[in-house]
Amino acid sequence: MSNPSVREFRAARIARPRRGFAALVGVLAVLPVIAVIASWLTAPHQITYEVTSEKIVIHAGTSMTEKNKEIPLSRIEEASPAWLRGGSLDFGTEKHGYCVGFYEYPNYHKVWQATDCSAEGVIIRAGGEVMPIIIAPDNRDAFLAAVRDGMAMTFPTAVTPSGLHWPALVALAVVLWGAAFVLGALLFLGPARMRYLVRDGQLGVTTLAGKRSFPLAGVSARAHTPLLGERLSGVNLPGYCAGVMVFDRAPTSVFATVRESGVLLEGDERVFVSPADPAGLIAAVIAAGGRAPATSAGS
Repeated sequence: MSNPSVREFRAARIARPRRGFAALVGVLAVLPVIAVIASWLTAPHQITYEVTSEKIVIHAGTSMTEKNKEIPLSRIEEASPAWLRGGSLDFGTEKHGYCVGFYEYPNYHKVWQATDCSAEGVIIRAGGEVMPIIIAPDNRDAFLAAVRDGMAMTFPTAVTPSGLHWPALVALAVVLWGAAFVLGALLFLGPARMRYLVRDGQLGVTTLAGKRSFPLAGVSARAHTPLLGERLSGVNLPGYCAGVMVFDRAPTSVFATVRESGVLLEGDERVFVSPADPAGLIAAVIAAGGRAPATSAGS
């Protein structure tokens, strides 16, 4: 048989979480997937240099873009070894194994470069090009011979550029999915889990974080519409409030799904709750040793 001195009350039901917060949970959940796709699309391919009987074709694109440059062999004025020291990027992309863009070197001044960021390469000066071009085939001597003789060959760079940066992406996924899980739990599970149990002269409160209990002897209980203030500690989200807030300009332990109205318990500590049946909770508190608040004469 059930114990009539034990009463359990659900928290007041609320409308669905605000669309903005629900959307935020969704955004946090999908951001890691978007980051992986974006990283894959923008990850550079290994640069290759294709020599034909007519031209040099530099292939320096990504999964999403093509970045090819052609140099006719008939316009090449110089193709010789280059040593790259002290260069700085003016504009372009610089990643591990992928340096493509406009650089400036003490010995070559301004150049356009498509290399694996190594210190050795080939400098090409050609008619019609505003500035020298620097590349870095893995076999420099064989490349120069192919250019000289017009032999069809393809040369990759010595270093393969890094693709997806998995450690950073995994860390991002852990952080964002963790935040989405916590926020989703607070918004969707928190209100359903909140309970108030009156038993053995105490009020027990169940939240996502665990259980709290408050003695009821001599505690006044009344329906109350508080003057809302700031959060001092804990969680304060639409539909789920568990922590210490400033209510009526006084610190108050709040365990509520609705902050605008509920039941205020006043004793050694102020406690505000929002049961679905406020009158029933007040009656149970008084029966368990609490009291109704004093009323002024004539009221």
